[in-house]
Amino acid sequence: MLTKLSEIDPMPIIIAVVVGLLFGALVIYFRHTVEQEDEDAQLINQVTDSFEDELVNNKQQKQNKYWVKWCQFWEKRIIGSGVRIPLLTRDNIGSRMLAFFIVIAIALLALFGGQVIAAVFVTAIIFMGIALIFGFLAKRRDRKISGQVPGFLQSMRASVQNNSLPQNALMAAIKDSPNELYEELRPLEAELAGKGNLRDILIRFANETSVNELRFLMSCIVLSTDKGVDLDPQLGVIQKIIESRQRRQRHIQQAVSEIMPTISITSAVMPAIFIFMYVSDPTAQSYWFKSITAWMVFIVAIAIWFGGLYASKREVDRIEALG
Repeated sequence: MLTKLSEIDPMPIIIAVVVGLLFGALVIYFRHTVEQEDEDAQLINQVTDSFEDELVNNKQQKQNKYWVKWCQFWEKRIIGSGVRIPLLTRDNIGSRMLAFFIVIAIALLALFGGQVIAAVFVTAIIFMGIALIFGFLAKRRDRKISGQVPGFLQSMRASVQNNSLPQNALMAAIKDSPNELYEELRPLEAELAGKGNLRDILIRFANETSVNELRFLMSCIVLSTDKGVDLDPQLGVIQKIIESRQRRQRHIQQAVSEIMPTISITSAVMPAIFIFMYVSDPTAQSYWFKSITAWMVFIVAIAIWFGGLYASKREVDRIEALG
């Protein structure tokens, strides 16, 4: 037993632990720097929470919660990115992406001659790569559309001041929207043209859009029409809240942009050192992937590394969600 333990190279685990500690320190610093609640963020949460039951698709409520999370994960990234991929829709994106990764795993298993761990590892890397790329595209599109919402509100408010009904004011504002915002609002325009129930249409659109400002706006319009409140001053308040929230988002994005290079460099330390040692050191080449012990050490180190990446990414996402 002692002989087997003496054969274990502790360096990968030490590196992984150090990287994990660095991730933890960065996350703590990051949270203390930018995590602060304000009245506008709380108000947005209160309004959207009041409609949470109505904004949840009835079909999703009957499904397994983990499957729902899987579907929402890819819907937010791929559908939210605005990239149109043939055969992928909101309804089938979960099953199609699951089938895609199963095919990838089987192909890699055949390519690596039946080495399950290698196939799973590479599949996980592909998964992370696709998620990161589409996540970046979705966030960029979301920020661009969010920046166009105040102008949309101003246009809608002008129509309301001219005594237009909420439905007509929405239609007029949608027609004057910039291209990115118009593409997001196109389904709403089609439903409004069908002269359906305004409340149902707005709730349905709020359930489908990935832009938080639009969800908040639709919720506020529903609340105003339900209570029979004059929409003009309400739109003014909403506009100020959204502008304040966007200023907050810019602050958070600045903090994220300052910390992300450090996280990226830190995350590259372990694989870079491992690859360098494996390529340059014959002893490392003769040790790694040659025994069960070596595989176990490798898996533990990779697990710690992935855990640090996941924890830091999750905390960054939580901080960004504060906006």
